[in-house]
Parts: sequence; structure tokens; C-alpha cells
Amino acid sequence: SLFKFRYDKCDYIIPAENIIYMEVENRILYIHTKHSLWEVPYLSIKECMRQCQGVFCRCHKSVAVNPTYVKGIDYVNKKIFLTIGETSIGRKYIPSLKEMNFKNYRQVKLKRKLITKIGI
Repeated sequence: SLFKFRYDKCDYIIPAENIIYMEVENRILYIHTKHSLWEVPYLSIKECMRQCQGVFCRCHKSVAVNPTYVKGIDYVNKKIFLTIGETSIGRKYIPSLKEMNFKNYRQVKLKRKLITKIGI
């Protein structure tokens, strides 16, 4: 699917599969892709998820990730590890993340912390 938005009187289209994650801070949506970072003011994550129907998983009030780029999940420290870094998990979103069906899903113990590893 495609994600479309308008900024500075120009229309932009980004393939949803190229978006690693998106986050909102101070009413600016930051879209992290494989090759760039887009800053779009006054656009909500809810609107992005509506356009991309089922591509993204909400993990925090201000963050949504593309499960394709998730490397691991640490439920104890509330972190999601992505191919380009990590982001936080809100406690409200932990149950829905645990229900997701990731490929190569397994849990291992690492330094007394339970970490869920995906695709590693």
C-alpha cells in the first residue's frame, strides 16, 4: 500500500513497506524510512495507519512500527529493537504486541531479562 501526504503545496507518496517506523513529537510526524527521514507537521499516526491498513503496529501513543523491521522485543524494559535502532513500548500496547504473529518468534533469557527475539 502507499502512504500519501501533502506538505508545502506538494504531494508525496511513500510505499508503506519502506517505512520502518513513525513517531509524533510536538505535533510533527517523523517518518523513518530505509533511506530518509520525513518531517510532516500536523499529521497524526492514526491517519497514517488508516491509509496503510494493517501494515503498522501501534506500540506507544506516539509510535507505530512496521513489524517487518522488528528484530526483537524486550517486554521487561519496554523496548522494541528495530533494524535502525530502538523505540519504547507503552504498557497499554504490550498485550496487543504479544498477540501479534511474528515469523521466527522465540523467547530467550538474556542477563535475567526476558527478551523476545524475532528473526535473529
